[in-house]
Amino acid sequence: MGNIVGLILNTGWVARSVLILLGVLSIVSWAVILEKLILFRRIRGQSKAFDALVRKNPGNADLYRLSRDYPHCAPAVFYMRAYREYHAFRQKRQAAGLDRAAVSVAAPDLALLVRSTLSETLEQPSRNLTLLSTIVGISPFLGLFGTVWGVMESFIQIGLQGTADLSAVGPGIAEALITTAAGLAVAIPALAAHNWAAAELRKIEDRLDLFSDESRKRFDGESAA
Repeated sequence: MGNIVGLILNTGWVARSVLILLGVLSIVSWAVILEKLILFRRIRGQSKAFDALVRKNPGNADLYRLSRDYPHCAPAVFYMRAYREYHAFRQKRQAAGLDRAAVSVAAPDLALLVRSTLSETLEQPSRNLTLLSTIVGISPFLGLFGTVWGVMESFIQIGLQGTADLSAVGPGIAEALITTAAGLAVAIPALAAHNWAAAELRKIEDRLDLFSDESRKRFDGESAA
């Protein structure tokens, strides 16, 4: 460990610049990762609580009122919107003289609500994922650039010294490889976090698709009552 620290402290200006930039990218990456961990934990907690509430099968009006307590739960946000749309649609149909049993939410309206709800509720969870993917893409190449530069300088030293003795060029090669290791150390956690967050977003989408069908049944059942 001491040798590695010594190599880092004695790196050339190019390698040192690359390491500083990778350090900044690592700090940014971990800030995003921690923010996503906290946010998705909150989303999972609210989603579990909302699912438990739905299983108790409260009335539509009660579920609408209680849904306000789950602002990070996509199904809860969707239900509040769908409930308002449903009642506005129902009032229009009744005002047109149609009987109550004929009043229901049109499927295209629910599909539109699902899309708009996903767009809003996924805005914060998906924020900065592009930044993570960018860090994943450029970090290894930054590290590789530092390595190539260091190896090039080592070969220049070989030419100047007229010897390829390992003791002469070994430290330079080791110094060059540090940037590659640093690039991978930045990219790997960012890649893992990006893939995990993308999987969590897909779970939210799937859950909302299922809940939209369940909501339609609830509204149609109320109309037929």
